This record gives sequence, structure tokens and C-alpha cells, in this order.
Amino acid sequence: MSDKTQGKLLILKHTFNNNREKLLSVLIRGKRLLHVQAESGSEIGNIYIAKVTKVTRSAGACYVSIRRKEFCYLLLAEAEDPTCSLLLNREWDGTVRAGDELLVQVKREALKTKLPSVTTRISFSGKYTVLSTGQKHLGFSGKLKEERKKDVLSFLQEAGYVDDKKLCNIKESMGLSYGFVIRTNAASLEDNTCLLQEWRLLEEKWHNLLSYVKTRTCYSCLYEEQPTYIKNLRDIYDESYEEIVTDIPEVYENIKAYLEENPLLGQPSVRLYQDELISLGNLYGVPSKISAALGSHVWLKSGAYLVIEPTEALTVIDVNSGKYESKKGTPDLTAYQVNMEAAREIAFQLKLRNLSGIIIVDFINMKERDNQILLKHLKQLCHKDSVPTEVIDITPLGLVEITRKKINKTLKEQLLS
Repeated sequence: MSDKTQGKLLILKHTFNNNREKLLSVLIRGKRLLHVQAESGSEIGNIYIAKVTKVTRSAGACYVSIRRKEFCYLLLAEAEDPTCSLLLNREWDGTVRAGDELLVQVKREALKTKLPSVTTRISFSGKYTVLSTGQKHLGFSGKLKEERKKDVLSFLQEAGYVDDKKLCNIKESMGLSYGFVIRTNAASLEDNTCLLQEWRLLEEKWHNLLSYVKTRTCYSCLYEEQPTYIKNLRDIYDESYEEIVTDIPEVYENIKAYLEENPLLGQPSVRLYQDELISLGNLYGVPSKISAALGSHVWLKSGAYLVIEPTEALTVIDVNSGKYESKKGTPDLTAYQVNMEAAREIAFQLKLRNLSGIIIVDFINMKERDNQILLKHLKQLCHKDSVPTEVIDITPLGLVEITRKKINKTLKEQLLS
């Protein structure tokens, strides 16, 4: 049985200990929880006409508002890049000033003391491709194999969408350039013509927005992203699940309608769960799985375990041999086997819990040769993460420093805040 045939994408409501109910997208494969995301009303992806409130050239930044008295951070280099920055209130003279109106897209929510972040590099995501302004080249997901990249590039060149320098054949409007990125979901795409269909649909969406942008007033929201559970149908790798299940009639109807309007997403099975004897969450053990994902202890199959402790400055992960006993009983072999198993689980937990910033892992002490094998193994595992993750080095005491880019709130912040 393939991984896909075991996968279920569940859309359900869950009540937490703080009595707050949240709508969750839960990806389960077999008995394993792979992904949880809460519906948060996030504005990431929304496009606004923003007003520049302050320019700080010494810091290379400017501050814009997408609503009155609601400020966001914008890189000055982006604001003054004519290939992606659209100035709406006056003629472009190469600089941005307070009072100017710009087209921006929200790319990061407010995080603790940090303001929300916006960009003038507008993007629209499809299932297989992403349109991105500010550059004309064709790009590829790092997860795609070289053979697949060459196949897609050759197809697009033969179709006249890309030239021999990998420049996209596009129709500029208002002086803004754009290019495309081929997503990981294109890995198993059997019919490459789907790429062309989606390419044209995303171009149409972009040019439609530009056709009316100058008729809208400052602070207007020109584009609003879909709810999280709808975005997951587009963004979660389509080999991860074979069925979408929800017990909420409204969500069921919304998903069916969205799939009908977007045939390129394929037609995964969608089921409305209606058993009154046992809830959808309890049927798949969602409460216990979420509780485990929020807990500090993670047991490994061998009997060893991890202790994951987030702090204000960093996250500490401690590896413990626990009940593990090597059949040969040598301390060196025990440490090696536990650490290698722990590395796999750590890479998984970083993604599941969406941990970011500095992560310090205290592995069991080993010989230098084994440390290097462990470090290489961990780097290979973290390289598969869709969020930029870097394994720095390992110290003689077995401490490993990992850095992971902050993209969104941690799982605990999403679910319990």
C-alpha cells in the first residue's frame, strides 16, 4: 500500500483546554499526524493598496499602512525596484516618499514584537506553478529531481513559453515583469499541458488585478486569499493523501465548489462524515495526536525519547536513551543507534511543530567519526524541509545548532493563542 492510500486530510473543529474552538486542517497518514494548521483569519497573501508612512534609508526600510494606524514593514529595496513596485499616486521618479501609495502583498503576520511584513513582489500560487513579479526567469522547486526539471523546461521551451535562456515569454503591463516557479506538486504530473493551463490562468488573474488597480482607493483590499483549509488543497503535496473528510456541511460544500471551479487541482475524493455515534476527531484519534504534538516528550519506537523545550530565545531538544537497549549492548552502538533514530524524529518534529529560530540539540556523546555520520544524516533530512533549515555544526559535547526560518507561528501558538 502506498503512502498516498493511507493519507486523509481531515477538516474539523476541535475544542482545546482553554475552551476555544478552532477549525483545523489535519493531515494523517496511517496512525501518524503529519500536519496541523488552524484557521486563523490570516491575511498572508492578501493584496492591498498601502500608504507609505515613513522611510528610513539608513535602515533600508520603509513602513506602510494597509489600514489606518495599522503599520507593516517593507524593504526599501523592494519599494524602489521598478520591476516589481507599482507606484499609484504619482509618476515614478526612482524614489519612494512618505504619502506614496504602493501595491503590496502580506507575506508575514505580526510575530511578538515584530510588525507584519509586506512585499511589492506580488505572487499568485497555483497547484503546480507560482507567478511571481520582479523577475522573468523560470524557476524550479528544489525538491524536483533534475530529470523532471529538464523535462518540464524542454516542454515549456517547445511550447514557446520559455526561451533558451530560461526567460519566460510574458506580456508586461505597467512596466512590471514577472516569471514563474514550477512547484513540487509538478513532480508526478503526467500531463504537462496542465502547466500551460495554470500558467494562463495565473497570468489572467494578474492582468485582471492590474486592469482595475488604479480605480481603487488607498487601503483597498484587491485580493483576498482563500481560507486555510482551501489553500491546503492547493499547497499540500498531492501525493500525501487520497481523501478529504469533513463533518461540517458548509465546509464540504465549499470544498466541492472550489474543486469544480479549479479542475487542475484534480478530483480527490471528498466525503461528508455523518456518524452520530463517534465524532470524526475521535475516529482518527485527533485529540490524543494533537496533545502529543503539543507535549514536551516524544517517544521513539526504540524506547528512547526526546524532550523538546521552547524558550524565548531558542528551542532545546534533549535526546535520551530511555528504555532503549542495544542487542549487542555496547555503549557506543547504543548512542549511535539512538542518535540516528532521534535525528529522523527531530527533522519531523521541526516541521510538525513549525519550530524556528535557533534550535539546540543535545545528542548522546559519541566518537568523532560517528558524530560526522550523524551530522551528514541530519543535514540530508533537514534539506527536505520546505522551510529553509540549516544544520550548522556539532560540538565535542554532542550539541548541534540548527537554524530554521520563521515563516509562521509555531503549532502551539496557532492552537493555543
